[in-house]
Amino acid sequence: MTRRSLYEFDDYKTYFNHWVESQPKQGHGEYRRVAQALKVSTTMISQVFKGDKHLSLEMACELCDYLSFNDDETEYFLLVVEFKKSGSYKLSNRLMKQIK
Repeated sequence: MTRRSLYEFDDYKTYFNHWVESQPKQGHGEYRRVAQALKVSTTMISQVFKGDKHLSLEMACELCDYLSFNDDETEYFLLVVEFKKSGSYKLSNRLMKQIK
């Protein structure tokens, strides 16, 4: 699988799952390694990336370090996390403008 650019995604979960699948052995064990790096349970990581929970901004920032993002990539990723967590149309709209 060819790794796509972070900037091609406006959903952090879709990006991360794509990234995992692009790793050797389709990312087998990657959720466990991420959980260890973020100091959370593997269950939590699974609930976030396969369910309806969201990363906190603090966890998202740690994940950016784990993924070795540069400053621009980190800012974009955090913005996309904020967008997915937003609870109002007005905020979602404002954040989507920044993403675009």
